[in-house]
Amino acid sequence: MKAPEVRRIDMSGYHGQAGFRVRIRAVDDFRVKGVTVRLSDANGRLLEEGHAVMGGGNTDWVYRTVKDHAYTGIIHVQAEAADLAGNTGVSCIFISTTGRVSSRESRMRTNGVGGQALRTGESATGDGRMQSGVVTASRTPGKVGLLNF
Repeated sequence: MKAPEVRRIDMSGYHGQAGFRVRIRAVDDFRVKGVTVRLSDANGRLLEEGHAVMGGGNTDWVYRTVKDHAYTGIIHVQAEAADLAGNTGVSCIFISTTGRVSSRESRMRTNGVGGQALRTGESATGDGRMQSGVVTASRTPGKVGLLNF
């Protein structure tokens, strides 16, 4: 069994408002059991966390933000999908509360049943190779960068 994959996190139109619908597409070779969404600020402080609910189809999930984050700044959005075997797949994006999404996504896969776990600062390329990198976020609204990936 392969780990699930989070293929998309859609935050278009997000400006930090509570009640916003974060749309996630997560797929697995069998079935995705659940998706957890975490929002953190540029310093890594957790802003909110919760479980997405299944939307239309078997691959679409929806998480509604519960808090207002309408300050200008960078928000790290992480979606983690889990399958029935305990495998997990993670995808992250960085956005600003001006609604501009970074141009690059970082996808990670882990296996909760003895597979290779990721260390801090590691990412997986689309073909499953592990690479280390540094993630940076500018304080300028809409300016985000992923370096050394």
